Amino acid sequence: MDVANMTGLRIGVAEPVVVRPFERASENARILLAEDNIIAAELIAMMGHRLGLPIALASDGAEAIEMVRTAALAGRPYSLLLVDAMMPVLHGIEVVKRLRRAGFDDETLPVVAVTAASATDEVKAYLAAGMQAYLPKPVSSASLAAAIRAWAPDLLDANDVERDEPARSLTERYETRKRELFDRIDAIGEGAPITRETIRELRDMLHKLAGIAGSFGEERLSTLAAECETRLSHSAPAELPAVLGAFRQAAA
Repeated sequence: MDVANMTGLRIGVAEPVVVRPFERASENARILLAEDNIIAAELIAMMGHRLGLPIALASDGAEAIEMVRTAALAGRPYSLLLVDAMMPVLHGIEVVKRLRRAGFDDETLPVVAVTAASATDEVKAYLAAGMQAYLPKPVSSASLAAAIRAWAPDLLDANDVERDEPARSLTERYETRKRELFDRIDAIGEGAPITRETIRELRDMLHKLAGIAGSFGEERLSTLAAECETRLSHSAPAELPAVLGAFRQAAA
């Protein structure tokens, strides 16, 4: 499937399906998601359960590799791996390279990158590493269903799509994460020092916000956060307060 076809796909809304209890890992799960952003991970897992598909979660790349191997040895291999492109321990590209070297080819285990990135060079890097496609963040039930139908079609009925309604607990955690970022930026505006660690933490917070804001109806904030993350990477230290201040004002 062409990666372009993974974006903007419209799928009709079906009748609601039974939501299964959320489980971090399930013997019945045929899909594994590797994602270090717990809010994003639980949103996608919730979408999967609404489609009638339990999704097992790995919090980093190393854990994902171990779970893939363990499931295969137990005779319950995963049919699809969804992997965040940017994770601690091992990033998505390294995960798929190691799995391919270990014998998990694209027929045995299709891999789809889950990423906020959409630059052509980045997408080419995912495909060159052995991934089959990419799923843009924020992920919706429709785009998740499209990826499953494309790469693990036996798992999903044709009309199993439900509208996205984040659980209240996830919405509250999202609002908390957003406030934490704004508080950090406000503190810098009031004169708090900016260290390399501060910059690293802010970039991480912005990256995670960019990946989930759209799922909570804040597409503009998602775009602003992604742009600010990029500007932090290319700005001189003296420019950082102004960059962060501009983001804070635009996001207000």
